[in-house]
Amino acid sequence: MPATLLMGNCDNRAAFASVFPDAAQDAHGFVQSVVTLGGTALFCLDSLDREPDPKHSGVLCADRLGWLDAQLAACAASHRVVVAHHPPAAVGMAGPDRLRLRNGDALLDLLRAHGVDLLICGHLHRPILATLKGQSTAILGSTAFDVALATNSDAITPIFDVPPLYHVLLDTDAGPVLHCEQVPMA
Repeated sequence: MPATLLMGNCDNRAAFASVFPDAAQDAHGFVQSVVTLGGTALFCLDSLDREPDPKHSGVLCADRLGWLDAQLAACAASHRVVVAHHPPAAVGMAGPDRLRLRNGDALLDLLRAHGVDLLICGHLHRPILATLKGQSTAILGSTAFDVALATNSDAITPIFDVPPLYHVLLDTDAGPVLHCEQVPMA
């Protein structure tokens, strides 16, 4: 089964490159790539911010957005899926909402302009399905721990006694399908 690597908010690009020297990078040194799965093109973005404010938030600078725009414009695949660590908009949880992509509107505008089928994100440590400003979005659960739903609080409360999740994206005749699987706890 093919796999690809993305940067997370706690990663370091230099350390990442030393451990994964063959990982794709764009012309500006960002860990970004396009992976083709049958009729689906998967655009993997590097949303790591070297100096996040607030801490753990993400960003897609002009170079990264320009790379994505050019890749999407050149894409002939039937379906397009974009993957980024940080979600681009608020999801109704004040604590995690502070940690999103700071320039998420720019990403969402670009995705809508190119007719992207699905945006896949992580970072919030809980599975969330949403339509964010018109873009179908799947925010994935975590392999580490979950975060409690808190819509009336700034709290980010980890939950450790839930099974970890992993996800598999399949290319089907009907288009991309994302599966979620729990890992049994010992």
